[in-house]
Amino acid sequence: MSTCFSCGNAAQPGTKRCSYCGKEFHHTHFIVFKKKKEEKSVSGNPVLRRFSASVIDTLYMAAPFLAGLFFLEQPLAETSVGQFAIQTWFLFVIFGALQLFLLVHDGQTVGKKMMKLAIVDHKTNSTPNAFRVLFLRTALPLIPFVLPVIGVGFFIVNLAWMLGGEQRCLHDYIAGTNVIDE
Repeated sequence: MSTCFSCGNAAQPGTKRCSYCGKEFHHTHFIVFKKKKEEKSVSGNPVLRRFSASVIDTLYMAAPFLAGLFFLEQPLAETSVGQFAIQTWFLFVIFGALQLFLLVHDGQTVGKKMMKLAIVDHKTNSTPNAFRVLFLRTALPLIPFVLPVIGVGFFIVNLAWMLGGEQRCLHDYIAGTNVIDE
């Protein structure tokens, strides 16, 4: 038996709505219904699966730039930055919008979907709100990267936290999130 993430009353896995509070369950809530609080984690090699999801996401977001390079009418050295940006911005906006939509709506990015992972609230196991996912988990950890040495150090510390008992990165602690199996 599972519990409703909203009111805490008993709920049957697979139901679409809580019989007590009427809260409608999103499909990612079924993911966490199947797991008890103490069991939520990533099976297999969590570091490898999360790293693989990050690599997929990086390649996915680099695709518009690679496509822009492929369709250049002249050598890259002769192309102005502005011209290249105009050629790639439209695809980048589309790819980025899809990534952000999936992240806010499902708690998953393209890479996490492919690796069958999901981002959930650490306490309630529900999909976290947009502010926590976009700002606290994604944008805030990127700030130290503008400083060369501190950025690399923060990246290493951030990943090292994942090797701890809860297998959560530092950005997961900051945002109050966790990555679990789908």
